[in-house]
Amino acid sequence: MGPMRERRLLLALVLVAASARAEDATPGYPERVLHWTTKNKETCADIASALYGAAKHKPLLERYNSLSCQADKPLPDGLTLVVPAKVTDLPSARLRSLNPDVKARPPGGSWQPAAPGMSLYKNHSVNTLEKARADILFVDRTRVLLAEHTLVIIYGTAKKTAVAKTPPTVELDSGELSAGLAALRGKPVEVATKGGRVTARSRDTAVRAQQKRATVSVFDGSASVASANKKVEVPAQHGTAFSENKPPEPPRPLPPAPKWLTTTSAGVQLGAPGANVLSAGWEPVDKARLYRVELAKDAAFTELVAREEVPTSVRAFRAERLPPGAYFLRVRVIDQDDFLGLGAEARSVALIDARVEGAAGAIALGVIEVSPYAELVVSTLEGLEVSLDGSPFGKLPPRIDLLHSAPRSLALRRRGDAQVSSYELRYREPTVRARASWASDALDVRVELSSIEGVDVAGRMAPFVRFEQAGKWRREPLRAEGGAWLARFDGVASAPDRVQVVDARGRVLVETTPTTPPASAPPPATVRARTLGPSAALVQPSPLTNVVWWAPSVSSGAAVSATAYSEGGKLGSLLATRAAGTIGNFGFDGLVTSRELEGAPADGSAWFTLRWRPITTRRVELGPAVQLGLPMTTLSPGSRVGLGVAAGGFADRLHWLVNLGGRAPLEYSVERRPAPDAQGFLLGGVGWDADHLWRATALLDAHAFSDAHDDLAARGGLTLGAELGQQMFAGVALRLSPWSDAGGHVMGQLALGLRARP
Repeated sequence: MGPMRERRLLLALVLVAASARAEDATPGYPERVLHWTTKNKETCADIASALYGAAKHKPLLERYNSLSCQADKPLPDGLTLVVPAKVTDLPSARLRSLNPDVKARPPGGSWQPAAPGMSLYKNHSVNTLEKARADILFVDRTRVLLAEHTLVIIYGTAKKTAVAKTPPTVELDSGELSAGLAALRGKPVEVATKGGRVTARSRDTAVRAQQKRATVSVFDGSASVASANKKVEVPAQHGTAFSENKPPEPPRPLPPAPKWLTTTSAGVQLGAPGANVLSAGWEPVDKARLYRVELAKDAAFTELVAREEVPTSVRAFRAERLPPGAYFLRVRVIDQDDFLGLGAEARSVALIDARVEGAAGAIALGVIEVSPYAELVVSTLEGLEVSLDGSPFGKLPPRIDLLHSAPRSLALRRRGDAQVSSYELRYREPTVRARASWASDALDVRVELSSIEGVDVAGRMAPFVRFEQAGKWRREPLRAEGGAWLARFDGVASAPDRVQVVDARGRVLVETTPTTPPASAPPPATVRARTLGPSAALVQPSPLTNVVWWAPSVSSGAAVSATAYSEGGKLGSLLATRAAGTIGNFGFDGLVTSRELEGAPADGSAWFTLRWRPITTRRVELGPAVQLGLPMTTLSPGSRVGLGVAAGGFADRLHWLVNLGGRAPLEYSVERRPAPDAQGFLLGGVGWDADHLWRATALLDAHAFSDAHDDLAARGGLTLGAELGQQMFAGVALRLSPWSDAGGHVMGQLALGLRARP
């Protein structure tokens, strides 16, 4: 068995074993590949026959290797080749990306619009029209970028074979292309143009072909340039030029890179959504004919957003309304000899959408003017970091709550980037004016707020009033009323030294000293004016009408009373005791009545009332109440519940008070005195404070209920009353009614009681 036959048998076993595995592409290659090391003076035909069963497949050996199989000469021993694992038909290249107006023409075909991902084969032509660009990725990972007005031909033409035995990667007819080293095994890029050939061992080499002349700019690595049977080696940052049938010029340094002005965008830049602006400026360069500005989404400048060539009179660039994301900016010179120069150090810019929520604000370069009660909302970008007031950098959150963190500065950067962008936060503090007044036992505070445009005052600012007295702090939230913000404290024994308005951060917005009444003023009648209705209202004996007149504000105290009435020709009487107290805006009172001492029956129940005063001003009070009635004797009506609302107000010495509500039983028993199944009532009256001792009242009461025959019935009457005294008082009341039942036509009450000291 000969050596070649043995190698074929060994290769067959390898291929069988390989076929048992998944046909995954080898990393870095578009297909599965093998390595073949030459020996025994093998030719391309020998290797193709051994690998693929026929010598006709020897062009496959040229796919990833810098060799020519046309002459089929013996190859040097020890040469390691990268070869396809099986016979495949791959396109020479593909269009990776493009901008509009790119045309492609297959061999022998006509021009057609190109599309991303389009396959390109030998003798395929690609043409970029005005403002168009194309990115071509070859099967060996060579990458070629075409500028506008560029025409190239993929692989061999008649011109190429006159230059070299191996075909170039592309033939450049006119325009400009940038070529980079193939990713596989450092294979150089071959470009043929104007009768010459450029062999670039470089990641970035630009070839420009204009009319009959071509220029080559090598930015890194090196390149060999051959024309008219002459060759020159061009090192990095040098260039050469040649014309048809003329040798290349000696290498010369490329035009220098422009220097950026300090106004050029860099780092992380915040901007309003839809209003991001990227700007650049640079210093002039001698012998420049044009400046080329490039804006891309990647550091290799392959995904170009904009490319502009401007005359030397223009040394600035501005891009507006860019979407958020990472951008890279570069500027180069094109000199008078048409050489593309070195690029200025690429500027990395991250444009971030930012807006202020919860208040008015403005974002400018390096400055953010904002309310301390707002939030800063930003678009996210991978690897973006923030430092607040010099703290360690961390991941930038989508929202920064200024209310809680209240930073004075923000520093932004991309992870691993030394470029840091700083923003100063200038807070628009609200303007706060406060007035506090104390009289008797009440402290009233009025606050006016301005410079709070867009601020959620109640939710975010959450202002409240506080003061210290007797070693304890009292606080009350401000409530909006009539364009101002108010707070009231009851039970304040003396005017505090200072009153503070504080926000949700615990920061004192303003501090003031309360005003007090003149020292010579008589005992204020406001003690009486701030109490609506009588302290001991008339208690009626009938379950049909015994609704006691009440006010939204509770007057703390206690009283006993005796009521006399005439019903059915019989005189009757009952006793009642009551007590009341208050906690904040809530009031509690209890009323216990006896059964009749003699005469017509009396209710004989205990009533417990809970009042709430959510609305109160100097002139008006409003609040609901809930009542629970419990029987105190075996004959008293069953348990009942009542709901109502009271409203009243002041006008100098006069006051008014209205009650509206209803009652319903909670239980039924034939052994107990009956009460209506449903009952509604309306009580309305006025009061007059003759001086700080005397008060007179008048009340009209009306009641509607279903009687024993389920018919609607009504009762009502007029009550006149008076009370004398301050802390200790006595009261008298007289009620007149056109109905003879429910307590009779006439009833009266005497009461004695105590009020809490103001």
